[in-house]
Amino acid sequence: MADFGKAENIKPEFEALISPLAPEEYRLLTESMLKYGQREPILTWHGFIIDGHHRRKIASEHTDIITQLKYEEYAPLINASDTEVKIWMIKNQLGRRNLTLDQKVMRYAGELIKLESEAADERKKAGVKIDHELDVAQGHRAPETRDIVASVFGVGHSKIDECKHVTEDAPALIPDVLSGKTPLHTAANIAKRVKDIKDPEEKALKVQEYSTPAGKAQLRKDNKEAKEARDADSARRRQAGIDNAEVSEVKDKKQVRLEAPEVEKTEAEQEKDDALDDQINAFITIMIQDGYDIRDLEFRFNKIIRAEIIDQQKAEAIPKLNDDGSS
Repeated sequence: MADFGKAENIKPEFEALISPLAPEEYRLLTESMLKYGQREPILTWHGFIIDGHHRRKIASEHTDIITQLKYEEYAPLINASDTEVKIWMIKNQLGRRNLTLDQKVMRYAGELIKLESEAADERKKAGVKIDHELDVAQGHRAPETRDIVASVFGVGHSKIDECKHVTEDAPALIPDVLSGKTPLHTAANIAKRVKDIKDPEEKALKVQEYSTPAGKAQLRKDNKEAKEARDADSARRRQAGIDNAEVSEVKDKKQVRLEAPEVEKTEAEQEKDDALDDQINAFITIMIQDGYDIRDLEFRFNKIIRAEIIDQQKAEAIPKLNDDGSS
């Protein structure tokens, strides 16, 4: 029988997935074990500890209880692979109430994405499918690994993306997020701000600069100004009386009118046409100011107009029927 008190029953790659306890948490758990003993067995997989690393460590520091520890082979994972065990361990860690959502995402999202991908490859080789893979076989869209992991944390994929931004462009901020010093959203904003800086030293200095209270204040100010600029732009478009979705229809009406035979217009009709022209001109002016190529706009308008003229010609080629069905 395995001697679970020995260190060889601790697998380093499993232990690395366990979040450390704060000093106060460790002290309280130690006091509880010394006073009340072990309340739950330490779970193992083929003899290796998968839940209970902290209790095992405390027991190793007190020889009077190390030999009294209870272990239990976790039956649901008896046929699981290393990868599947690691996924279970991470999900088990997510139930810890002393970790914030930001800390959980920052600590485990990247690792879980990697493990889920590895597990999918293992299932593919073994010819095994789980629920969402069965859905794909029936013609449904395959969910991205990022979406699968986001559902585990109960967040949108944008939160997982924030973790990715920090890991790739501002890894120095990871300890700050894990300690609760810096919110994940703030760290991700800093990472996005320095993303395009090529020089590693310059990037590191900028991350450090934005991490100060003054830097974070400047970041909030910049984000606020950017949002106000976007809002002002939206208001300006609305003020023009037309938006992107309507421009094709408006331009089409104008061109059809220009293609139509000249007829004498009433004063009200002329005023309506003039107002329509003003709307189109105002919109095109705004689009050009925003950087759109006028040639691209004209091409898009003309393409729609040509299609409409063809449809009109087809309609005119079909003889109209009288009420009795005769032509």
